[in-house]
Amino acid sequence: MAAILSSVDKTAESALQRWGDLEQEQRLWLPLWQELADFIQPRKGNISFKRSSAQQQTDRMFDSTAAHANELLAASMQGSLTSSAFRWFALRIKGVEVGRDSQLAADLDWCGADMYDAYNASNFSSETHEIYLDTPCFGTSAIAVEEKTPDRTTGPGALRFTAFPPGSFAIDEDDEGYVDTFYRKFSLSARAAATQFKDRVGAQVKAALKQNSSEKFDFLQCVYPRSDAALNLGRAMPSTKYPIAHVTVDVQGRCTVAETGYHEQAIMVPRWTKTSGEVYGRGPGVIALPDIKTLNKAVELKLKAWAKVVDPPMMVRDEGVIGTVQFRSAGITYVRDMDAIKALTDLGGNLNIADMEEEKVRESIRRMFYSDQLQMAQGGPQMTAYETQVRFELMQRVLGPTLGRMNVEWLNPCTNRVFWIRLRASEKNSPYRRIQEWCTKNNVAMDVEYEGPLAKAQRLAESTAMQRYFQIILPVTEIQPEVLDNVDLDFVAREHGSSVGTPARMMRPMEDVKKMRDERAAQAQQKAAQEKAESMAKSAQGVAPLVKALSGRTEGTLPQASNILQAG
Repeated sequence: MAAILSSVDKTAESALQRWGDLEQEQRLWLPLWQELADFIQPRKGNISFKRSSAQQQTDRMFDSTAAHANELLAASMQGSLTSSAFRWFALRIKGVEVGRDSQLAADLDWCGADMYDAYNASNFSSETHEIYLDTPCFGTSAIAVEEKTPDRTTGPGALRFTAFPPGSFAIDEDDEGYVDTFYRKFSLSARAAATQFKDRVGAQVKAALKQNSSEKFDFLQCVYPRSDAALNLGRAMPSTKYPIAHVTVDVQGRCTVAETGYHEQAIMVPRWTKTSGEVYGRGPGVIALPDIKTLNKAVELKLKAWAKVVDPPMMVRDEGVIGTVQFRSAGITYVRDMDAIKALTDLGGNLNIADMEEEKVRESIRRMFYSDQLQMAQGGPQMTAYETQVRFELMQRVLGPTLGRMNVEWLNPCTNRVFWIRLRASEKNSPYRRIQEWCTKNNVAMDVEYEGPLAKAQRLAESTAMQRYFQIILPVTEIQPEVLDNVDLDFVAREHGSSVGTPARMMRPMEDVKKMRDERAAQAQQKAAQEKAESMAKSAQGVAPLVKALSGRTEGTLPQASNILQAG
């Protein structure tokens, strides 16, 4: 009996037990997610049940308004937050004006550019688009940020992003409400499992290799904090340097097939908004679902009525037709009299009223997905810069709470994860390591400043306030110029540059500015001294003849005044 107990994989058993607990909560959400997928994202409809390959996915969908509105919202958020067309973030140091340290500013700018290039060289855009699609629709999404295995095309520090479909994972929060536990069940063929996990797979997988290597088996991916004592009941991890545990379990074989970890949280789970007491989020799709279902049913009924109008039912007198009614083109139907058959056209329906009611519901759905604000923000070539700013400010106010949660649960941890991946792959004296040493030495933390259109619109409030202040104060300076002594113009220049997203390399460090001003003052002082010397020399040249004339004497008499003036 003791031998049997000792052979039990405690890590796998603990993980499977934890998955069972998390799955109970997840199952409550599956019916809602399935409905959202059916009406908004049919291609992700394998949640409560699995469709076969190439099976029809839009069988319950009669109108595409919600799907289009969700795609518009996703594209607008991606273009405004993490567009690949411009660098959408900058590295900063909390509480430190980096302009006062030229080397630190250069290192931060270099690392930001390097991280941006790493993002663009990876599959970041394609995978994050799934996040922007899933979060408004289902309210919850998940993505992994990992280091790609180096090969002939990529070196160390390359990035790989993986978005997980809804319904495939279960999550849990820590005491502060942040998602720190992620469990996901996935399937692999016996051949793929043996290739990835070697001989650590269970007996069922090994047996399938000999009979049917294409047979699918379930595996469980578990990511959780190592400090979670309830999940760390098994044998010790092979390396304790990772604070985040990453365990993979063969479900059928009930054995651990892989044990590793992460230096920082590698799974991000952004949620659109969250109800107190719930773990999973809710998005605009949940709010719009009643209207979406109403619109689909209305369109379905209208299509049936439309079919009746286009191809109306026939009204036939009893025994008035010889044989059967011919509905095909040029078909001949024999009747006993000419009034024995006719189309039934007066069905009592009104398609015009149906069209008007449908359009009202469509507008309601579009508003729930913020389509009216998003279309305004897109604008056109005729918009002025001020109009563009105002419209982005309007969009920022509408999506402000959601953007704040996206920053906390998605963009901040993602950028932090990418920074450390690139740092660990960098050389000894790289800018990454210099920044880390600087932060450690000064006991400060690195921060991320987002520079997308919405982030800029949010920061432009201070810039706009400064502009309005100068509009008021500048006319006063014509009467009393000394009033500008109240304003720190250097601070205004730097703060305004930061608000509008001016690159750090464009701003001179403060020590360079001071040096330039000192040199300029010295040059001005030197020039003033030179001009004074030249003025004195000219004055001396003008006085010299007078002095000479006054000093010259002939027989004790003074020279005539006319001679003095002539000599001068």
